[in-house]
Amino acid sequence: MTTFESRITQERATLPVAVTLPRRAGAAPLPPAPTAFLMLAGGLRHSPLSAAARRSVLDLALTPARTALEFWLERVDDLTDACDGPRPEVRVIHNHHTFAPSPPIQPAMGAFTSESEAKDYRGPAGVARDACDRYAPDATILLVEGSRCMTGSLAGIVREHAATGATVTVGCNPDMSPAGIYAVRRSAFDHVPGGGFMDLKEQWLSRLVAAKEDVRVHVFTDGASHPMRTLAQYLSAVRAVNPQLTGGEDPHASIRSGNDSESHFRPVVQRDASIDPSAIVIDSVVMAGAVVGPGAVVARSLICPDAVVHRDSEIVEGVVAGSAPMSAQRSDRKGKFWSSR
Repeated sequence: MTTFESRITQERATLPVAVTLPRRAGAAPLPPAPTAFLMLAGGLRHSPLSAAARRSVLDLALTPARTALEFWLERVDDLTDACDGPRPEVRVIHNHHTFAPSPPIQPAMGAFTSESEAKDYRGPAGVARDACDRYAPDATILLVEGSRCMTGSLAGIVREHAATGATVTVGCNPDMSPAGIYAVRRSAFDHVPGGGFMDLKEQWLSRLVAAKEDVRVHVFTDGASHPMRTLAQYLSAVRAVNPQLTGGEDPHASIRSGNDSESHFRPVVQRDASIDPSAIVIDSVVMAGAVVGPGAVVARSLICPDAVVHRDSEIVEGVVAGSAPMSAQRSDRKGKFWSSR
């Protein structure tokens, strides 16, 4: 096995890594709040979903009233309520290779800063090291991958990290897949060189384990972290975030692909979006200001802000990021993407 996750799941007994399940809630004192919540939203290239939507994944709607960024900020506010201390400093780190996220629309959302990476081609571990230089060695940093959404609480991983005094606590989903969430003592980044590229799992965590640092695994039990790099992953995350929209009879079952094992969900429609009563929209997200015309069919798709789906068009497993020509607005059901130029 070469990956850190595989070694955790398949050779757990032979590694110096302790797997700690969350404690049952009780009267224990509140854990100290992390000093910072650091979201890595950069990369060497756009993800397929971000490239198709022509915007940061953090700007995409997860609910009718919340973008992915706003959903993360809610998780931070919930974490603050479960911890002792002030709200962590929230920082979103991006770079010129990717789209910067937009400020939250909701005025009640907590404060955050959006910053560009200090140096190019540093890799996620290098970016985190550079961003955390200003913190004390014993400060706790909650590090997350931005192209995800978390449906559960972050309090458990912070609580276990504080209780064990670990150098790094790695978050895993209930199925032991990586959650892209890490509670980190700032001094752990001393193992990252001041220059050059270093990733998180293969290089940084492996180096910590080799140095016999205390690296533990926290298994989330009240939710999961969902990747959102592709359209299919994003729609799966939307489905998980909106359980109230799933279930019931599917009046348009013929539109669904034959190998679709997940239940359908009613569309997530943001404010100021317009869907003609004669249109069919299922398993999809229609963002603010978008228009779906008469007789159109939209299934398993994302319609971006102010995009237009014309009369009688068919968009299946696609992303519309503008007003596509009429002749282009018919899907081959292989995940085509359309955008205006």
